[in-house]
Amino acid sequence: MSEAKFPQPKAFPRLHSRRLWRLLQWLGTALGFAYLIFVVDLRPALESAGRIPLSHIALAVGMVTLNLTIGTLRWRVLFFAIGLSSAPPFGRLLHLYFVGFFYNSFLPGGVGGDLVRGLATRKHFSSVEVATSGGVATSHNAPTSNGTLTRGGTFASITTVFLERLSGLSGLLILVAAALLSLSGDVASSIQVERVHISMISIAGIFVGIAGAALPLLLGRVRTWVPGRFQAALQQISSVQRPIWVGLALLLSLAVQVGVALTGYVILIGIAPQTTLAAAVVILPIAAASSFLPFTVGGAGAREAAFVELCRLVLDMPRSDALAASLVIWGVQLLVASSGGVMQVYRPLQTESRSSSGGSR
Repeated sequence: MSEAKFPQPKAFPRLHSRRLWRLLQWLGTALGFAYLIFVVDLRPALESAGRIPLSHIALAVGMVTLNLTIGTLRWRVLFFAIGLSSAPPFGRLLHLYFVGFFYNSFLPGGVGGDLVRGLATRKHFSSVEVATSGGVATSHNAPTSNGTLTRGGTFASITTVFLERLSGLSGLLILVAAALLSLSGDVASSIQVERVHISMISIAGIFVGIAGAALPLLLGRVRTWVPGRFQAALQQISSVQRPIWVGLALLLSLAVQVGVALTGYVILIGIAPQTTLAAAVVILPIAAASSFLPFTVGGAGAREAAFVELCRLVLDMPRSDALAASLVIWGVQLLVASSGGVMQVYRPLQTESRSSSGGSR
């Protein structure tokens, strides 16, 4: 007698889930722009954008390019921080960084380019020795004859990209908190709160930023306390062998965030010459961080709305002027990001991955 067979419940199609998520992202972006259209008069905004000198725009393009170059150097530094004896050549990483910036700028979520960078460098981890202080191999490591470890796999390369982004976020927190501390009186009067509260938030932000940069080192001390299935992931994230390189990455992150602020400052003074650099340091990085919001298309809409309101609070700038500056800055970023798309067309990563990924320190 055969057993009765019952129909299995059908899983919710992943395709429908992706489509629903994309719809929500487009809706989030549309709501951000709808808010701006509702509160901002577009005609004065366009007139304000037209007042920005072309020389300022050209300088902003150069500064965004410089920021990406510094970001590439920060990424390469972290290869050595986790103990690798070498890193991919700087030129290759620069190419990957520009292509990643293209995907982050034009794809929803703002992290697609990070996955591209991680996948494109995974082969390097299968052929480079990693110095370790322990000597206990995990599923992602294999022991070698000379006491070092050879670390391979996609997870390790993605971890390096994660550490690079974590360093960037830490630098953002430290720089914004320091600038906010210097402007605590002006900001407090703008949002009608006590100056001491702004100062306390700023000091807390500095400590959080430093703690974020040191997170991989802290996780190394607590990974034995977590369940076994999470220990492998923490082993990779906490695999920093040379803390001094993490400190150097943090300094480079501060340089990147200063560059972000300077890029916006160059555009803002084209509309409002009274803009101070300290104000730009507060406004630009916070607005740029909204690009990572997952419910928008590359941060569009939310980034512009945040920028407009921050300019109004910190600089008492008319919303039309703030929107003009925001759109020009966005245009500059898209222009530079487009160069990454051109690189991908003329030198696809699939073709490049077949070449040797080794490099010298």
